[in-house]
Amino acid sequence: MTKSLPRVLIAGTSSGSGKTTAVCAILTLLKRRGIGVTSAKCGPDYIDPMFHESVLGIPSANLDPFFCDENLLRSLLAGSGGEMTVIEGVMGYYDGTGESGMDNSTYTVAAKTDTRVHICHVSTRGSVDAVRQAKARGAKVSCETAPHYFMLTEEKLLARDADYRMNPPLRTEDDRKAIIEGILDGTIDCIITDHAPHTAAEKADFETAPNGVVGLETSLSATLTAFYHTGLLELRDIVRLMSDAPRRLLGLPQCTISEGAAAELILVNPALEWTVDPELLHSKSKNTVWKGMTLKGKPVITITDGVIRYADPSVEIKGGISE
Repeated sequence: MTKSLPRVLIAGTSSGSGKTTAVCAILTLLKRRGIGVTSAKCGPDYIDPMFHESVLGIPSANLDPFFCDENLLRSLLAGSGGEMTVIEGVMGYYDGTGESGMDNSTYTVAAKTDTRVHICHVSTRGSVDAVRQAKARGAKVSCETAPHYFMLTEEKLLARDADYRMNPPLRTEDDRKAIIEGILDGTIDCIITDHAPHTAAEKADFETAPNGVVGLETSLSATLTAFYHTGLLELRDIVRLMSDAPRRLLGLPQCTISEGAAAELILVNPALEWTVDPELLHSKSKNTVWKGMTLKGKPVITITDGVIRYADPSVEIKGGISE
């Protein structure tokens, strides 16, 4: 029995450059199955020669373009044991190969030059494995991920809601599990927000909306929900991932709680359950992936430079909040 290809999430539109993207992805899968591929033209667009050389291994000088029907390619892929999903209107080729491939190249250079490297927005199993292997070889590598990569999957994109579009995109369930594994075994050093605000007008159209989601007000709550309340991590582990490790990697002094020092801390109610309402967020932008979700745990007081900057409505502050 022929072994099936890994499932690939292909994002493309029904015509023009988006359709060419979908065809490129299908051709890539066929190439992996050992099916002979030359080159293809889809509608008015020829596939980028760089794609032929780097992925298909066909020298640009040897191209012999022909009209390639996307449905025919799908049939060939199905017959070769492959499986894929197309989400109309999401531009890009999203199987995660690019992310893990670039990461591997970066680690090789880092090891040879003894250079410290930090990888942002790790979202795939391949990337987690690459970081783990690089660290085992002694490379000076660190990395981070964001809550949406360990709590959500590509299925959210099926609603065609641009608030779930970010770069890297939401991945598969297997990738989500790999991110959790990487956090638990120390491969992933930090959990960050990936805060990228956009206006409602910018996010109105699924096909043209920019990538990015807000995360400052929800990152800790999402992390507590996923790790603390499931018994996977202790509070001290979450403090390390979201505060101590980021400050260390950035060369910032660690925050301390000591007599006479200006307070730099937050007070958290880990048992407070709340449902995320975008309109109640303090950010001017409301493009949150957590809308309508109930999270458990919430910062209730924020103090910087010894001054209370924020207090949750559930907390009464005598004398009010200082500006």
